[in-house]
Amino acid sequence: MSNLEISVDVIVDVYHKPKEECLMRSIIVDFEFCTVNKKQRNITGTKLYHEIIEFGAVMLDEDMNVLGRFQKFVKPQYGKVSADITRLTGITSMTLENEMKFSDVMEAFVKWIGYEKFQICSWSMSDFKQLSVEVAEKCPENDYEYIFDGWRDTQREFGDGIGYEGSLSLKNAMSAIDESFEGKAHDALVDAENTALLVSLLADKKQFDKRTKTLQELLKPSEEVNTLGNMFGELFAQFGYSF
Repeated sequence: MSNLEISVDVIVDVYHKPKEECLMRSIIVDFEFCTVNKKQRNITGTKLYHEIIEFGAVMLDEDMNVLGRFQKFVKPQYGKVSADITRLTGITSMTLENEMKFSDVMEAFVKWIGYEKFQICSWSMSDFKQLSVEVAEKCPENDYEYIFDGWRDTQREFGDGIGYEGSLSLKNAMSAIDESFEGKAHDALVDAENTALLVSLLADKKQFDKRTKTLQELLKPSEEVNTLGNMFGELFAQFGYSF
């Protein structure tokens, strides 16, 4: 992780080549949310249960080199920053007091991505779901549908790669490859930076298998599966049962 320098509250401009000269870029994102309670939903008519209060993103080129970073807080329209959210993220209502509204941050984010070919990656699909519903409600006049095309679930890809069907936390995935989680968890840019390392590793299957070999062997199903059939097959056959 030492080559992924953490920056705070910055929008980094990157050089954009003509589209025909570009290969696929990866945009690794992470969002922090606040909750919109039932009272606020009833008063305002919003269908949102959460609102994004922080954008964090890292842009990688086709060789997995960092091209730029994006970080911006968002002033919520309906929700409040609870004490639990503050404990989790360090974000307070005062932090967001003078920040831009969602539609303005979204416009800046899309401008930062540019017009090159890209795919967005996140750790699980919760970020995809939240961004899509919030864009639909708050940016109905903008055509942002294209940014959701080909969205990658890095958590699922990592799990598939090691043969694990459950949901690994980002910290546990870092531990699985013997890497320390860099920075404070639930900081959007920090989480995106750590996810970027895993995206880079997944792009190199040989290296990924090398780094996760022990874990893959531990998770590999035994060739001799202990079922009732193979343990007591002959006994059950005497009573007319087959497996």
